[in-house]
Amino acid sequence: MIQDNDAPHLFVSYSRRDSDYVTAVMRSLKERKVSYFLEVESDHMPGQPFLAVLHSGLRKARMVAVFVGAGGLSSYQRLEVNAAVINSVERGLRVI
Repeated sequence: MIQDNDAPHLFVSYSRRDSDYVTAVMRSLKERKVSYFLEVESDHMPGQPFLAVLHSGLRKARMVAVFVGAGGLSSYQRLEVNAAVINSVERGLRVI
């Protein structure tokens, strides 16, 4: 388990189609002092490979939230979910 107090509690996976809803949820979580990793808000350098950003966010997070909208998972979300499961198993975290 991560001991770093600066580590995000939550890695957020969502489709850009659902960004309005997810933004509202993230605003609510921020008000409740829940830290999160959202790729579009990360401080990665432009041009940095997406997979490196994804791996970094997952490696630091304690939990993963997957938002599934009416359109289902996007192709990037499928990648994120697969990476999250692998990362969780490697770290000995539960996958529910």
